Amino acid sequence: MLQSKWTRCALMVLVGITGIMVGAPAAFGQFDPDAKAGFTAGIDGGVIFPITDTAAKDEMDIHFSGYLRHGIMPKLQGSLTGGYGLLGGEDYGTDMAHISFRLLYSILANEQTNLYLSGGVGALRYDLDELPPSGRLPGSIEGISWVGMIPLGLGVQYKLNNRLALEAGFDYYLTMSDDLNAVNIDSGDDAFWGIRAGVTVGLFGKDEPMPAPAPAPVVDMDQDGDGLTDREETTIYYTNPLKADSDNDGLNDGDEVKKYLTNPNKADTDGGSVGDGEELGRGTDPLQASDDVVVEERAIEMIQEPLQPVTVLFASESSKLTPASKTALGGLVKVLQEWPEQKLVLTGHTDNTGTTSFNSKLSRNRAQAVKNYLVQQGVEASRLSISAKGASDPADSNDTKAGRQQNRRVDIGPSM
Repeated sequence: MLQSKWTRCALMVLVGITGIMVGAPAAFGQFDPDAKAGFTAGIDGGVIFPITDTAAKDEMDIHFSGYLRHGIMPKLQGSLTGGYGLLGGEDYGTDMAHISFRLLYSILANEQTNLYLSGGVGALRYDLDELPPSGRLPGSIEGISWVGMIPLGLGVQYKLNNRLALEAGFDYYLTMSDDLNAVNIDSGDDAFWGIRAGVTVGLFGKDEPMPAPAPAPVVDMDQDGDGLTDREETTIYYTNPLKADSDNDGLNDGDEVKKYLTNPNKADTDGGSVGDGEELGRGTDPLQASDDVVVEERAIEMIQEPLQPVTVLFASESSKLTPASKTALGGLVKVLQEWPEQKLVLTGHTDNTGTTSFNSKLSRNRAQAVKNYLVQQGVEASRLSISAKGASDPADSNDTKAGRQQNRRVDIGPSM
């Protein structure tokens, strides 16, 4: 008989472990009072103490149980619990198994521990394996029977990691029978209490992800030193990574892309017949084709028609003559040599980007720069007079970049 009892205990443990392996992969929330728990499963073992009519002869014995739980709402779980145990005394022995549904309410939960109360209803099957001597059985006693029971308990879980927790508890089982010890003397239903310890498995928290390996450092080389990496030149701008000025316009590729916004693969971005580098040198816009030949055409017209006005353009906030302006003024010097009596008025202008006083001074400086150059080329200073109008007399709209370029000028015309 004893061997049979231990065989049943071993089977109970095996069933509990199988239940854990099958039912426990997804659980969360026992240790978070604001979260609803998922599935958990566990197994425990311990000792139980009968409370019967013959309490003086009752003895401690073993008990095992397994359970499957799931959250109903935050702090509240439902548990399907099955157990097996032995009740006994000096002269009786009862083999019992039970199943119950319980509610577990967390009264204190944090990241590490969960303290809960439990209560429920269930059924208990008992088998009176060892009966007392004849004559000690008042009343009618059945050897094997099913009865109802009410389990109550207090338990605590301690989380070891996000998938495993230790559990211990105290349980009290009130049965609806007075026959568990084979003695029925109408003194109240039998009961038993026990202490237990075991393990619970599930998912009690989020696993920390493994950190991604740091990417290998990418070294972007700039072999031609133009301010663009070789990768940018070969995959974005399609310029020559071994040549700083891919289009031979006098500007390096990095400046064209980042500073002037011109095409590093096209020497004359605006297609106006003057290269980007030359336009920037003379103060015209390499993105505006209409200003490429203004100075040269007007210089030629001045040579053909001596009294026709000439305009010299300047860079923003500058009174420095560009190479193209000097070329045009060189043609004007030749005309003045052929017309020695001709006097000229040099009128300086600006766009509207500066203050009135600044623009007035800048326009005068521009007119003076033209006069100084003509005097250096042999034109008598007495034949040249200057005038400064600042931004008061624009030749074009100051609302556009091209218009402002036309307003940064010195007009050269015959003196009245």
